[in-house]
Amino acid sequence: MPELDSKATVNQRIQMLIDKYEGGNKSAFARAVDMKSGVIGDLVGGRLNKPSFDNLLKIMAAYPSVNTEWLLTGKGSMLKPDVIVRDGDQAFIAEAKNYAKPEVAHTDTHVVTLDSAHADNTAAPVYNVKAAANYLAGYDSQEQVEQLDVISFPRFMVKGGEHAVFPVIGDSMEPTFLAKDYVLCRKIPQSDWQYVNDLTVCVVVSKPHGLQLKRVKVRPDEHLVRCKSDNRRHHSFNLDFAEVVELWRFEWRLTANAENITEDIFLKVDRLEDNLEDLRQTFQSLVAASNVPLVRAGRNNPAQ
Repeated sequence: MPELDSKATVNQRIQMLIDKYEGGNKSAFARAVDMKSGVIGDLVGGRLNKPSFDNLLKIMAAYPSVNTEWLLTGKGSMLKPDVIVRDGDQAFIAEAKNYAKPEVAHTDTHVVTLDSAHADNTAAPVYNVKAAANYLAGYDSQEQVEQLDVISFPRFMVKGGEHAVFPVIGDSMEPTFLAKDYVLCRKIPQSDWQYVNDLTVCVVVSKPHGLQLKRVKVRPDEHLVRCKSDNRRHHSFNLDFAEVVELWRFEWRLTANAENITEDIFLKVDRLEDNLEDLRQTFQSLVAASNVPLVRAGRNNPAQ
């Protein structure tokens, strides 16, 4: 059974996960989190100071029962309080529950886990609401707007105000934002809506459309918010101020996606260049076959 230690580094906590879930088998752990075995070996062997944020996201996705706050900061129990207990885990769960839990502060609508021992970090809640152009349920009908977890961030990433993390679903903001990305946003008070710059990316909470990630243009004189998508297949639309419940300004994107989003453009340009070369060769063959002299237009050419 791994020993709970608040002074352990994140690399040592990863080793504890390897011991618990994979019986110390680093290769099995690497396969589970979709990482190279060498990277895992370098992390737990001390050759890498700490994992990248993308790798932390992979670990959290592969082991959803692990408490994110514990993995990032060492505070709280290794497992989430509501984790399903498997055979043989009762003793470990009992020990984990006796471990000190972080203080929780309540705001008007959100719960944010605080960690006074890590003054350089703060936390933002993660919600299971969907920021997507095709999210059809109205805001008033969303019954499961609940906090899933918290993510700890350095304070320079979450300066001032109220922050939250939303998942992105759909293709309305491709190629800038991809499905399964997460966006860290700061809530904009309604009194400040008029100061939002044109085409700022925001999570827009509205009664007709629920939650959507869009580029916005706020028009105070007309009392409307114009919403635009980066994917031009999705049409722009306007919302009256009375229909807008909240605006959350995008600040950071969290992603585990490393796809080359410009590859499709490259292939299209490559095909276009091939087609132009084929046309040029065909044209030259036709000119040669017809014995028509090919005259290049120039500055002194009267035919220009």
